[in-house]
Amino acid sequence: MAKKVHGNSHDSEEEHHLYQIIDNEKKDIYKYGICGKPLKADGSSTRANHQVDLLNRAVGWCRYIAEVILTKIKGRLEVFSF
Repeated sequence: MAKKVHGNSHDSEEEHHLYQIIDNEKKDIYKYGICGKPLKADGSSTRANHQVDLLNRAVGWCRYIAEVILTKIKGRLEVFSF
């Protein structure tokens, strides 16, 4: 039986999406992220939304927003080719 590859491994062939978190105060990209979990019904990323919630809670206002910028990326390593 083949050993299951962890979703964060570069060997993962699962479908991933790429997202960015934007800092509305600085009008710039705060960070990019990769997630292997399915998108929500509204097209948003659960991982990105969770991070944005934590960041906004820390600063006390809706300073950060998340956007999914690429979807259906086969394999985690493929994300790094963009």
